[in-house]
Amino acid sequence: MIQARRVTLIPFNGAHYNAIFTGNNIQLGTLLNIKTPDNWTEFPAAIEALQTLHEIFISLENDTRWGSYFIISENDRALVGTCGFKGKPGIENCVEIGYEIQSAYQNNGFATEVAKALVDFAILHEVKCVKAHTLPLGNASVAVLKKCGFHFNGEVNDPEDGLIWLWVLLTNED
Repeated sequence: MIQARRVTLIPFNGAHYNAIFTGNNIQLGTLLNIKTPDNWTEFPAAIEALQTLHEIFISLENDTRWGSYFIISENDRALVGTCGFKGKPGIENCVEIGYEIQSAYQNNGFATEVAKALVDFAILHEVKCVKAHTLPLGNASVAVLKKCGFHFNGEVNDPEDGLIWLWVLLTNED
């Protein structure tokens, strides 16, 4: 679990994935002790990513620190979105982060708070850099990453997403 000012990040576990894959939002809400929206998740890209995130979860062998997290609002115990790491630190001691915020909670600073919490967690675990990808245009995610100290590091041609932007934050410049 990662605690931030207004949210708690709860790592996905096997029971969570089971509830998600069976479409049982009631069970998911019970497991997390929260209110779950009927349309969770509302983002097609997030739905498509669930299988890949589950594969990452399996590869982590119970080390859920470097997988996906539910974003839970402390104010109303609701599911604000999801976030997390796309696996353990790699050969360069870097991790990649991602996040998505439900539309009802957007434009309230949750994405920035979550991204900062993930970066702080990585720094605490002596990760040397944090990476993120965005669509190749100025949007809310770009603004979030800039607020968190990330720097544009060029365009990347992703086999699934096409042209995307790479953002990098060096956490320890030796």
